[in-house]
Amino acid sequence: MGSLNASEVLTLFTGLAIAAGIGFLIGIEREYAGRDQLKPSEFFAGIRTFPIISTLGYLLMLLGQDVSMWIYGIGMLGVLAIIVVGYLSEAKRGDTGSTTEFTAVLTFVLGGLVYLHHYELAVAAAVLTTFLLTLKSTLHKMVAKLTHEEIIAILQFVVITVLILPFLPDKTFGPFDALNPRKIWIVVIILVSINFGLYLIAKFIRPGNSLLLAGFIGGMVSSTALNWYVASQSKKSAGQAVPLAITAVVASSLMFFRMMILLYIFNASLFRWLALPLFFAGISGMGFSWWMNRKFDPKGLKGELPIQNPLNLKDALKFAVFYSFILILVAFAQAHLGNAGVYLTSAVSGLTDVDAITISLSGLAGREMPPAVAATAILIAALANTLTKYGICIVAGNGAFVRAITPAYLLLIISSSLALLFVLLLL
Repeated sequence: MGSLNASEVLTLFTGLAIAAGIGFLIGIEREYAGRDQLKPSEFFAGIRTFPIISTLGYLLMLLGQDVSMWIYGIGMLGVLAIIVVGYLSEAKRGDTGSTTEFTAVLTFVLGGLVYLHHYELAVAAAVLTTFLLTLKSTLHKMVAKLTHEEIIAILQFVVITVLILPFLPDKTFGPFDALNPRKIWIVVIILVSINFGLYLIAKFIRPGNSLLLAGFIGGMVSSTALNWYVASQSKKSAGQAVPLAITAVVASSLMFFRMMILLYIFNASLFRWLALPLFFAGISGMGFSWWMNRKFDPKGLKGELPIQNPLNLKDALKFAVFYSFILILVAFAQAHLGNAGVYLTSAVSGLTDVDAITISLSGLAGREMPPAVAATAILIAALANTLTKYGICIVAGNGAFVRAITPAYLLLIISSSLALLFVLLLL
């Protein structure tokens, strides 16, 4: 290794501290988890052993890099041998779990990663591991609540995200060269991941009598579907007009925040254009819902909101086709009709869905389309979708529900219009 300067010594000791800290973090969790089942003398590894394991991985990687990687390999084999002996000893006492043993191996590897200066990766892996270990009982309960259809959905999620993508070509074709199969499927993966993650969150959160939370949970999956549901429910439960209206408005307000998330993911510069107007529109609806909840003091919804699984391969393919159609339509409108054609396309597509048009325009903004045009078109889609949901409420809801929801929707429509005007003034 030779002589080291002060900076190199500081780097070595910093890495040693990080490695030991990783072991200490994991060791605390392992000892805390076993405090009720085992005596201290029966612990395979705890608050002292795990820091030693991570430090050993760090030092052996140092020697491996400086002398020979055989040293690191032999050291790992030695650690594995000790772990096997410890596992066999615990198995004789009837404890056949292997989580701690695998965690010990991972801790050794993380120590080596720290020496290689992969600090962020090692710390992130340690935090994730500790988080998973801490949630043992919670995760088991969650798995127990999964249905057969949700297990199938998870398998389909793997197919959608891992198995299909590698086989798709990364080149453009079709009308106006608007279609790139790989990029289209990446969009599908991102959207499916968001929807499925929100669905799982919604499944395990119980809103109870909280109307605001009920609207938030239902709106995470589909605000349009939730508006249709609560409007139709108002005809069956005439006395629940206000609770149902509050829930619908929260879900509709959430759409603007969802659009902000998609913009941030697909085009950060366009997000900066639209963050303020979208936030203004969304927070106005949320604020009005909160005021309604306080003023009318409704007792809450009766029954559970139906939250359908949003993930299946068929729906993913449908979105891919719809998104491709929007890409072609936008390209056609821009080529033959100019900006007015883009605005018309946004208004029409926004009647049914805002995700596809938001993502497609995010991909074009700054490259094939001026950001101002894309921003205006996205806000037109948001306004069109808000008007559609209000129309659904009028058609599907009873009189009391419509009267309760009209002021809130008028506020959302005005807020959306002001957001659009704000962007138009910046043109």
